[in-house]
Amino acid sequence: SRHGLPAQQAERLEPAAGGQRRHPQHFEQPGRHGRAAAVASGMALTYNYPGGAGGAALRIVAGTLQLLGTVSMNGVGGGSVSVGCASSYIAPGGGSGGSIWIDAGSFSGTGTLSVLGGDGGRAYQRTNMYLAGGGSAGRVAVYYNTSTFSGAFKASGGMQVIDDGFGEGGGHGTVYLHNKQSGWNQLLVDNAGIRNVSSTRVDTVGLGLSRPAWLLYDPVNGATTPVSFTFSSVKLQNAGDLLVPYAFWDVRVTDTAGLDGDRSGTLYTMGSVDVSACDPVLPIGFYVYPSGTLAVGPSIEARGVSVSVHGKLSGTLQSITVRRVDGNLNLYGDGQTDGSLGVSNFDFAGSLLVDQGSVLIEPRNLASAPRGMYVTFGGGVTLRTSGSMTVFASQANGTYFRATDVSVLSGSVLSLGSNPVSGKPVSMLVMNDLIVGVGSAISGDGLGFGSNNGPGAGVKGTWSGSGAGHSGDGGQSTHQAAYGTAYGNLYWPTLSGSGGGSVQVSDCYSWNYPAAGGSGGAAMYLRVGGLLNLSGVISSSGAPGNSYAVSCSNTVLSGGGGSGGSLLIETAFFTGNGYLKATGGAGVAAAQRGSAAASGGGSGGRIALYYGASIFTGQPIPEMCRVKALVVNYNVSAATGASKEAGGAGTLYMENRANGYKKLLVDSRDLGAKPALLLADPASLSYPLTLSFTDVELRGTGNTRVPSTEWSMTIENGTSGDLKHTLRADGVLEIRNPLLTGFNINVPSTGTLRLPSDFQEIRGSTLTLSGVLSGAATQLKLTEGALLNLQAGSRTSGQAVGVYSFCSFIIGNLSSVSIWSSTTPVGGAGVSFVTRSFTIEKYGSINGIGKGYGAMAGPGAGSANTLTPFDAPGGAHAGLGGVGSGGTLGAIYGSAAGPTTIGSGGGNTNGGSGGGAVKITASQTATIDGTILVDGTNGASTASLGGGGGAGGSIWIQANEILGSGILSASGGLGGVYSTRNAGGGSGGFITLSSTSGLSGSIVKFVIGGGGNRAPTAANGVVTASVLTALPSSTCVGASSPSSLVDPFDSIVCNQTMTTGAWTTAAWTTSPTTFAPTTGIASATTRAVSTTLDAASSSSSSGGSPVTTVASVTTGEPACTVVLSQASRLPSSSDFAAHGRGFELSSSLNQCAEFCRVTSSCVSFAVQRGGGACLLLDAAVAGSRDNSFDMYTQSCSTTGADATSAAGSSSSAATSTSTSTSSSSDSSSSSTSSSGTSTSTSNSGASSSSGSSSGGSSSTSTSSSGSSTST
Repeated sequence: SRHGLPAQQAERLEPAAGGQRRHPQHFEQPGRHGRAAAVASGMALTYNYPGGAGGAALRIVAGTLQLLGTVSMNGVGGGSVSVGCASSYIAPGGGSGGSIWIDAGSFSGTGTLSVLGGDGGRAYQRTNMYLAGGGSAGRVAVYYNTSTFSGAFKASGGMQVIDDGFGEGGGHGTVYLHNKQSGWNQLLVDNAGIRNVSSTRVDTVGLGLSRPAWLLYDPVNGATTPVSFTFSSVKLQNAGDLLVPYAFWDVRVTDTAGLDGDRSGTLYTMGSVDVSACDPVLPIGFYVYPSGTLAVGPSIEARGVSVSVHGKLSGTLQSITVRRVDGNLNLYGDGQTDGSLGVSNFDFAGSLLVDQGSVLIEPRNLASAPRGMYVTFGGGVTLRTSGSMTVFASQANGTYFRATDVSVLSGSVLSLGSNPVSGKPVSMLVMNDLIVGVGSAISGDGLGFGSNNGPGAGVKGTWSGSGAGHSGDGGQSTHQAAYGTAYGNLYWPTLSGSGGGSVQVSDCYSWNYPAAGGSGGAAMYLRVGGLLNLSGVISSSGAPGNSYAVSCSNTVLSGGGGSGGSLLIETAFFTGNGYLKATGGAGVAAAQRGSAAASGGGSGGRIALYYGASIFTGQPIPEMCRVKALVVNYNVSAATGASKEAGGAGTLYMENRANGYKKLLVDSRDLGAKPALLLADPASLSYPLTLSFTDVELRGTGNTRVPSTEWSMTIENGTSGDLKHTLRADGVLEIRNPLLTGFNINVPSTGTLRLPSDFQEIRGSTLTLSGVLSGAATQLKLTEGALLNLQAGSRTSGQAVGVYSFCSFIIGNLSSVSIWSSTTPVGGAGVSFVTRSFTIEKYGSINGIGKGYGAMAGPGAGSANTLTPFDAPGGAHAGLGGVGSGGTLGAIYGSAAGPTTIGSGGGNTNGGSGGGAVKITASQTATIDGTILVDGTNGASTASLGGGGGAGGSIWIQANEILGSGILSASGGLGGVYSTRNAGGGSGGFITLSSTSGLSGSIVKFVIGGGGNRAPTAANGVVTASVLTALPSSTCVGASSPSSLVDPFDSIVCNQTMTTGAWTTAAWTTSPTTFAPTTGIASATTRAVSTTLDAASSSSSSGGSPVTTVASVTTGEPACTVVLSQASRLPSSSDFAAHGRGFELSSSLNQCAEFCRVTSSCVSFAVQRGGGACLLLDAAVAGSRDNSFDMYTQSCSTTGADATSAAGSSSSAATSTSTSTSSSSDSSSSSTSSSGTSTSTSNSGASSSSGSSSGGSSSTSTSSSGSSTST
């Protein structure tokens, strides 16, 4: 019933049902009777029955009123009326309560004043039940001079008959008490604890299920005329709610204890409510509409009540406390504080304490706040005792939450949610310290983009959806091969996680059954000016997909997992023992009419942590980076289904801004091969970009990728991991540490791997090389199970495809090299190693088995056999292959003098492959204690087809000396066997060993032809041993090459001569392994000489004679000699200026200089630059390793701009000197010291090259002890 309204007005204002909340009369002067409820109708015929009658209106004026009984002006319930057929009943609505207005001098008694609304009726349509609405309560007003009344006031709305259905209770009534003598007055709303539990009404004004009492209803003047109401007390109890319905109305509560209640009632205001004079502990809740204002004192405490602000908070408010599990503070984007910058700005000078309660900051979709939402607490924010706080981002520009300090303690959770439409993040700015205690969390889990939304959204499927992408791609589902793609930036992640793909399918009765994908994780930015103490969790994970069971068809639908979000953290100091995470949401089990299926998992998110100092002892490794999705193994209808794909792993980037330390960590948790992309910005794929890290740690079976050929990646210090993960760089990957371990590396055909001059070994890792191996490394050693997997098209820099050049190459125990298959050998062999020394330790190996021609391919290939029983011949190489039951034998080919050919394949389509080809050239020694296998593979066999064996390949070793007791094998593969028949075997290949000083050791050679039961069987191969008068000239330049150099001084030649442009550089006539480089020595006694390069240059004309400068060494130690020569001149000051820190010489020179520094017995390699600054002939240690220069240049002369030591100088026994001269043909230099001699000579023979390249040269130096000669 609508109390007292004309019918046409009632229809205009509200739906035609009971439960109207409005009372038409003033709370102070109630004078209208209640109105009957609307008629009810139903069934096929129309039955008109009146609703419950409204209560009457009564006014009593008395000098003395004693009330011992009851005054009742209640509305009547609607009841339940049978329609006489099909056991059906209709239910009229309840009538509204009436009015009681009392004006007495003295009021006493224990009786009751009642204006209850009538209950709604109960209706039935056959077996279905429906409920009518209850009537609104009426109004009571009592004016008195004195009162001892202790009776009851009843002014609650009519109830629903039961607690479910479509009906709802009526509006609440009002009781107004006024002491005419003192002026004290109170407004009471008591709804007897009755609350609606359901409603069909569309809530457009935020009332939810409440039907509050209106302060009064004035449709004519209320919306335009200012009206003020002053109360000594407002009391809301037993679920009684009150509404101030107009923006121009002003309500003021004056007493300190003026707010009263049991924390169950709420005051809703569209106008202004001032409670600033009241106690700060609020016994009632408040809901402030956008047009409303709530004025409070310096502090408020929402203890078990809810305070929601869409409008303005005014007064002197500074600090807020929210207590008890039912205490709430809700700040919305259309609200503000008085004196702030406007809508969406809440500025509090004090603190916020949330103790068990909750706080919500919700900007919603605000086009009127393009700057975003700002919430500031000048004091600290503390959450404790399982308190919670949720901050959402605005659509336009996110949300900025600022505080002096933030503490999340005792199981509390601070949730930061991105805007679900735009994905804009929440930025939390903490001026001092942020503390996340044990068991507590800052969480953005599932608070990013929703299902099917976001830049990496999963794709809808018919029965199962795919996962969302972020750091990597999302996982496929059983029914959807497409998936969400990767996006974002590992250095500055600010994008929300995307939603997984949903499912919507018609089945059974063509009903639609939805299953939403999981939401992505939020984007969160935390900036902490002081300490971040993390003992709990900071998380932004994607949510798992949702499932929906369709029982009629034995079907389970499943949405894809959402992707992890972004955590961007900046802090001055980082400590604690907690962890960070941004995991992808799990895919879930599905079933298609009993057939097992699954949705795809979401990709992990991105975490970037910037800090000034850290003593963090928690789980950044591995827990904080387990940013990966899960796909569940499941069992549906007794059919075990296999999991579909997991999403790609997430990324963690950590940077110490104090010392420049940068670390990348990726942990895929052994969940699959979807790669994590370090950057996935399509707009920047074509721009040059360098990714630089101090350390990289990769864990779990999975992949990480640098996806652009324009991007390069540098690892300055260390690599670590569990040897399960693979890093792929499509561009340039540079490792500056002497050790590669922890994870595997894949260099595609577009990529380049650069290794440093002091590189030593690959320990346990797999290096798959399809591109170029570059840099200045002179040694490559494989240890502890390492694998060098050489793929088609690979090489070292400056070499032909398939040629790999190092000064020293060592394959250690349990390590191996796998060569690639080449049907067109390049550079004389399938693969060719050019070294000074080559070693395979006892359990090391080179594997070229089956790396020759495939089945029926190659010049000696066996043909297909079309004759029963279809057994084909084997492949030929050094001899003929074995015959089958038919087919044509291939021809013999190759040369034992210089075998470079690979083996041919066997006959038939299932024939074996031929063996590969390996060539080793070592200018000093080749030591083979392990194995080199280039066998052909066996042919396969079926019931009707026998494949011939592949032929063995080629092994060619040429060295000054060949040592060892290993095994070489180039045997043919067996023919395929079926029953008592078999195809022909492949022939053996070639093994040739050539040396200048003979063979030592007992290397075992196998070139056996593959077996077969038919005669003739496959021929054995050929083993040849020869003695060379001289080895061919080789370069031994490490992985560098002239063609790839940026600067003509980028590489040093090891015991050889390499021309780089016009310059020729030679260095080091003794083995670099005669000392162990030592780092960290603060000082060393060095004796240095400087050569006047500028002076030498000025004395040479542009077309003059060659100039040779020799810096010569030492006493009693292996000699270090560096020779620089050029056809016309030496470098001048302009050359140094062009190169910044000096010539870029690396590798041998670097190590030789280190040897000199450690032993304190040889000259430092220093040159003079204009202005008196001394620099090394080495810029490889520039940049982050500047301190190295100081160690080497302590004794540089600085006497004048171009001053250096004289061309001839003498020294004490602790000093050696160096003299430089030049001539047109031969040149010599001599130096004298107190005792001893040191001689360096150069020969132009075929077996070695050292000294000057401009003819013969010699230098003689005299030192304090002994003599040393290097050649």
